[in-house]
Amino acid sequence: MGTPYNQVSKTAQRALEEFSDEFRGALALGDVVPWAQQLGLVRTTDALKTTFPIPLDAAGYKEVKGDIKFRTLYHRSLSMKSKEWFDGVEAKAIEVEAPDFVDWAGQPAAMAFEWQRQPNLVVASLLAEASLDGPLLDFYRDEDSGTASTIRLFAAGHPYNVLKTGLGTFDNRLSCTIAEIQSGAAFDKINDHFRSILGPNGKPMGLRFSGGHILAPSTRENVFKKFLEQDTLIEVIKNATGNDNVAAVTQSNLYKGTVGYTIADELEDQDHFYAFAAGRPGLYPWAVQVSSAPEEIIHDKSSELYKRSRKIGVAYVGMLNAAMALPHPIARVKITG
Repeated sequence: MGTPYNQVSKTAQRALEEFSDEFRGALALGDVVPWAQQLGLVRTTDALKTTFPIPLDAAGYKEVKGDIKFRTLYHRSLSMKSKEWFDGVEAKAIEVEAPDFVDWAGQPAAMAFEWQRQPNLVVASLLAEASLDGPLLDFYRDEDSGTASTIRLFAAGHPYNVLKTGLGTFDNRLSCTIAEIQSGAAFDKINDHFRSILGPNGKPMGLRFSGGHILAPSTRENVFKKFLEQDTLIEVIKNATGNDNVAAVTQSNLYKGTVGYTIADELEDQDHFYAFAAGRPGLYPWAVQVSSAPEEIIHDKSSELYKRSRKIGVAYVGMLNAAMALPHPIARVKITG
């Protein structure tokens, strides 16, 4: 009986094993702030398609008078099919096996980093659709009647109740200046917006900005950091006509410690930030579907890649997608000056 011969050089094989080990180690570190998962609904699954129910009526208890009436979860739903995402590197085996080959130039950590932030990139891309108004919402699509959605994530005509439009609408597109951020007036405006949103039953939904979050682009980091981390604010007092400043008083910063913020490098537009409400469980602006871990594909000396090009390589393929869900807990804020 012949002795099995390992076609893979121990040096080349060890280099591939080290790549794999470094990738898994970097993936476990979690160096990326996963804001797409933290601010939305995330489902870790290897399923090709996921459906999320969107109820149209509000949770709430009523006095029992006769039969108990159940609320339906699937008045509306959003579905998404997972997409494949990949990255890989290759090198000539003779170069990897050379004495001067030290490592993979940091690629295992870089590839792990990019996979961790891929959900952020996908959600940021959705936020930037249609000139920052976001995608059309499945929330307004009715499969039973064949009605297509015509309202985007950020719009003026979001109905409080999609089945009873007479209850009114809300606009989740706001604006403010840098001075209003620095004084806290912008945050007051955001809080007023969330507090004014009604539920499907026509009653206040209970949203608030205290306990909420800010998602801001990189060039606005210092603006939000300074405001949200300072203890006091200076409020200017004007005269009766409002033309002149006559005094200034110090007051506590109500938003320090009550509103979180994340600086998202994935946001390309620097003139908008996003505010997220608190106070109502079960409301989410988007849903993310992501596989449990990317699949590792090793091309060693026994692979077709090596036979064809004398190269070895490593690739990672992961499943991921995202879709926008509800407009109620999110507002887009334009910085006007």
